[in-house]
Amino acid sequence: MNMTTYTPSKRRIKFWEAIADLANEPDIQTNLLEGRAELLMCGDTKRGIAIHDPDLAFRQLAQDCTSPDGNRHVPISSIRRAVAAALAKMRTGIGRKTDDAVYLYGSGLNTTQIRTSLAHHGKELFTEIVGWDADVALGFGIPELDRSCGGFYPGEVMGLVGAPGSMKTSLALNMCEQMLKNTDGRVLFFSLDMSTRHVSMRLLQRELDCFKSDVIAMCRRNAPELTEAHHRLQRAFADRLFLIGQRNDGIDLTWDDMKEIMIQSAPDLVIVDYVQLISGYRSDMELFHDVLPKIISAAGTYGLRFLLLSQMGRTGRADQKNKLGDHAAGGYYFQARLDIEIELFTEKDSYGNGHIIAGVSKTRNGAAGRCFDIEYSPRTLAFTGRSKEVKRAGKNSKIFEL
Repeated sequence: MNMTTYTPSKRRIKFWEAIADLANEPDIQTNLLEGRAELLMCGDTKRGIAIHDPDLAFRQLAQDCTSPDGNRHVPISSIRRAVAAALAKMRTGIGRKTDDAVYLYGSGLNTTQIRTSLAHHGKELFTEIVGWDADVALGFGIPELDRSCGGFYPGEVMGLVGAPGSMKTSLALNMCEQMLKNTDGRVLFFSLDMSTRHVSMRLLQRELDCFKSDVIAMCRRNAPELTEAHHRLQRAFADRLFLIGQRNDGIDLTWDDMKEIMIQSAPDLVIVDYVQLISGYRSDMELFHDVLPKIISAAGTYGLRFLLLSQMGRTGRADQKNKLGDHAAGGYYFQARLDIEIELFTEKDSYGNGHIIAGVSKTRNGAAGRCFDIEYSPRTLAFTGRSKEVKRAGKNSKIFEL
């Protein structure tokens, strides 16, 4: 650190002489440094020191520890630690040696504590796992894909990324059904893109194993099988599936709206289709930088699973030919904050048949990089559970060998 030449006062001369004399007494030297740092941050109007300004206190203390010929008698790290300890004592009344937290201070009395010790985090982990249901490794009902992801656990956030038409919503509905049919958990489904009527149609198609046109025809003739299917879904999902679309006043939902709904519905799985449509932001990056940390915090605090669907821009679709991952709106920032990311591709084989490829671009629980051709029914737009692993093609015209 380059220090400007200055003429030290008698007080400063005495201070750095005392620091130099205590070179062989590190504990006493540390106490002297901390006391000086605390004095500086309490405010010294003659020297223009601002109250609780640790940056300025650090600079001042470094200068006080430097002799006129430019020699500093203590390591810069000791000065940093002295300022940190003094700041902790002033703000919390707890010394740094006994405290396992750091604090972020906002306006007024708004204070955020961040715990730091492995003992604390380990205790939180054990408490959380004991509170989980017996069958916690949620998946899509597609065994190979689920094994590659390594399971989807409470407190985790998963992203489904793909271009329009890549069947993100269909895959999300697979997970929704796995939760509702195999556990007693609740699902909160924010359908911000597709209307709730369209989602209801998809569920009826799955239940009746038929095309959308068939459901419409049954509805027109008031077919009893349609009524029975609707009643079966109501009984199976009663008080456990919360399907949320737009507000009645037509205003898009904000994160605060969604959080309020989460508090009232107490879900185990939250699906957001799709995340870019959360209202109140001027750009995708502004949204992701604000909302993703809040989602991650909510997942950890309340033990929720979040499944976030994200659209892919034109640049991402073109770049899919070259690599897996980083193609969601928000790019690397979006992927980096997720526990699991699955990227969906659409591809045609040599016969012109369409295929949906799911690539595991990131997982903290399994092996990333594997890709699967996941079979789906054109009638119901639902995935059957069958899949096969595929490798990338060598030609630029295609992504996968089918």
